[in-house]
Amino acid sequence: MRQIHLRLLFASSVLALSSLLQVQVCADEAAPAVAAAGPERKSDVQKSSQNSPKDQQNNEETAKAANKVPGVNVEGKDLQPPPPEEPIHGFHPIKKMLQPVVQLEKNSVQLEQQIMKLEGPIAGLQPAMLRLHNKMGAMQGHIDDVGKRIDGVGSRVNDVGTQMKGISSQMTAVRGDISDVRKEIGTLEGPIKDLHKPLSEVSRPLLNVEQKLEKLAALLTTVLFAILLAAGIIAVGTPIAAILIYRNRRKLFPDMPDREFPVAKTGEGRSSLRASKT
Repeated sequence: MRQIHLRLLFASSVLALSSLLQVQVCADEAAPAVAAAGPERKSDVQKSSQNSPKDQQNNEETAKAANKVPGVNVEGKDLQPPPPEEPIHGFHPIKKMLQPVVQLEKNSVQLEQQIMKLEGPIAGLQPAMLRLHNKMGAMQGHIDDVGKRIDGVGSRVNDVGTQMKGISSQMTAVRGDISDVRKEIGTLEGPIKDLHKPLSEVSRPLLNVEQKLEKLAALLTTVLFAILLAAGIIAVGTPIAAILIYRNRRKLFPDMPDREFPVAKTGEGRSSLRASKT
């Protein structure tokens, strides 16, 4: 669990960085693309982002069940999955580099929605567990009474001749208590059967959460690899680009005279090395 919390913290920081980069770098590129897409493309995206009436009803029912838990306030629109990501057209390397991060954000939202949907069945378990607890307390009280009466019967058995009537009355009370205990045990069968369905409903969302966690781990690995690859490209490409610009300075800057380019002479380089050694 600690590793999962650390991964989610790292993912949130990466998401914040990606959102800043998207706002600064991709704002000018996204505006012409949206304008050229037309109203038909927007309508398709809006239709894809909307749920069917059946899904909306299921979300509302799940939200009502989850709100039974103290401290939980969820609406049906909070359980609606995020819209699908539009495909990237054209040469946009920064967008393509940040696409796994955006997908990671959407998977995190879906994982949170799956956890919210788990709260409904868990809230449904609470009344049955409370009833079972109350029944068990009452049954324990009856069992204690039965034990006390049996102890009384055992102490009176030694004096059979003089305490026969007392023994018969005590045995009658014991039989009544045993019948009450049997009735209480019979009433426990219903709540125990009611627990089977909520437990089976909890198992399916738990499997979905496990699959989402596996996908989240794979996306985190992809993001880390992309970051390391970008850092390596920057570290190797910067000096190479500087060398190429310096060699082709006359082609790139034909109007600039040679005296304005910084050139280190042989004597100056040796003197600077000697000065640094001293």
